Amino acid sequence: MGDAYFNLGRFADSEQSYLKALDFGEDMFPTAGLVCLYSDQKDWQNAAHFFGLLTTEESGLSSRIEMLVKRFSHSGQQQSMLELFRYLLSAGHSHQRVLDAIENQIKLLS
Repeated sequence: MGDAYFNLGRFADSEQSYLKALDFGEDMFPTAGLVCLYSDQKDWQNAAHFFGLLTTEESGLSSRIEMLVKRFSHSGQQQSMLELFRYLLSAGHSHQRVLDAIENQIKLLS
């Protein structure tokens, strides 16, 4: 539901839906939804927080970042994605393995 609300521009409802989904357990899809939502709103601190949750596990890191990049691209949020990645890089919010995965995705988009 969070994606549907997001696409309708009902951002508060979208946020609540994503957060409610996370009440049932960690899931990469509502977590990615929150990263995109907060990035769209330029709420970099919250976007970085949920990005960190999304990238905590070592296994499948590349596929989770790839999924996030596709999600940003599909919703026309490429600029927000780049701004988030710049924020993460400048603020030192991520470990080197995450930064390497981001860099690989940026190269694929170029």
